[in-house]
Amino acid sequence: MNYMRAGTHEQMDFLYKHFMQHSYGADSNWPDFATACDALKEAGLYRVMLDGVPYNYGTGWLKEPVPEDVLEWLVALPAYEWNDDDEDTQ
Repeated sequence: MNYMRAGTHEQMDFLYKHFMQHSYGADSNWPDFATACDALKEAGLYRVMLDGVPYNYGTGWLKEPVPEDVLEWLVALPAYEWNDDDEDTQ
């Protein structure tokens, strides 16, 4: 549920803006890992500071915590009880 990503906000912002302008395959504009690394290196963003420490794109999984209001909303959703009639048996 947490948004896991290979880059910092700065790196991901660059990649989204850069690669949405290009075509990388029939189904997606998102590049493979090596292409993303090359683009970040060319832009001087492959290694950036994260919490005062140098961070290379893709060397860890970064996450954002789910906001408290979203968690409260999820917890408040009604429970659904499954039964055999829910399955499509035809």
